[in-house]
Amino acid sequence: MKSQTSVILMLVISSLISTFAVAEFKPITNVNDPHVQGVAKWAVGKHNIDANTNLIYVRVVKGDIEHADGRYYRLTISAKDNGVIKQYLAAVAERTSENIKSLTAFVPL
Repeated sequence: MKSQTSVILMLVISSLISTFAVAEFKPITNVNDPHVQGVAKWAVGKHNIDANTNLIYVRVVKGDIEHADGRYYRLTISAKDNGVIKQYLAAVAERTSENIKSLTAFVPL
C-alpha cells in the first residue's frame, strides 16, 4: 500500500511540475507599452556597455513575452548604428519583484 501511495504521489508531483514548468512565448500586443519600451531601451544601453558600441534606440518592431519565474522578452528592436537603422533581436530576462534584468542575447538580424 505504501508503494502505491508513493507512486501516486510521484505522478501527481510530476504532473504539477510539467503543468507549471511549461510556459510559452506569446506575442506582445502593444509594443508601445511604456514598460516594454523601457526594457528595450535598457537592452540597447546594456549592449552598448557590454560590446562597447554606440547604438541609438529607435523603436520596438515586435516582441514576444513568456511569463515563467519572471518575465522573458524576445524583442525585435530598431536602432541606429552610425546613422543607419538596423534591426536587432534582444532577449531579456526580468524579475520585476527584485528589479533585476539580464540581457541574455543581442544579435543583429
